[in-house]
Amino acid sequence: VRDIGGWTTEAGKVIKQGLLYRGGEIDGGKNTDHPDFCLTEKGIEQLLTLGIATDFDLRSEDVKVSDYSILGSGVHREFYNAHHYQAMFNASYKPFLRKQFSDLANPDAYPIYLHCTHGVDRAGTMSFLIEALLGLSKENLIRDYELSAFYYNYAHVNRNLQNGGNILELLAGLEKYEGETLKDKCATFLLSVGVTQEEIDSIRSIFLG
Repeated sequence: VRDIGGWTTEAGKVIKQGLLYRGGEIDGGKNTDHPDFCLTEKGIEQLLTLGIATDFDLRSEDVKVSDYSILGSGVHREFYNAHHYQAMFNASYKPFLRKQFSDLANPDAYPIYLHCTHGVDRAGTMSFLIEALLGLSKENLIRDYELSAFYYNYAHVNRNLQNGGNILELLAGLEKYEGETLKDKCATFLLSVGVTQEEIDSIRSIFLG
């Protein structure tokens, strides 16, 4: 688990901390083969200390183990059936991506715990898009993605995280869109899937002030 904030954008603004935490599953979801990926009571207490308002679950709803988030009924939970890497550009995925960024534009949703199963691929892809939209440099976008290599499960499943790994497919896809900077290209991509300019402006305001 880590906070996506603290990075400085190319425009010199610092992404706010305490708003969005990314990580792995916390409830030992069904059909994920990782029933041990589940918070203890102490873990729940520690995550709630962060004031989490939304359990932003990138998995599909068939992993659901209860009607509420493990963090409690007071924490809103949404399933997003997310894709990752190059699959983000599939036309069939547009409604899912539009929903995710529409929800991220709601100031009342924060602080958010955003996660998939391992906290690497889908969570890494979404974090990359958010940070690209905020104006993080390519170098730091890749560096942040590579930080997941410190996670023990990286070696277990032999993920390609070093030197950019699979996230370079996403970067190459974004580069094809119009815009002078990667920040602009990411916005153009999101506009193409139905995210509104108002929602983009709201996300940038939430994280950058």
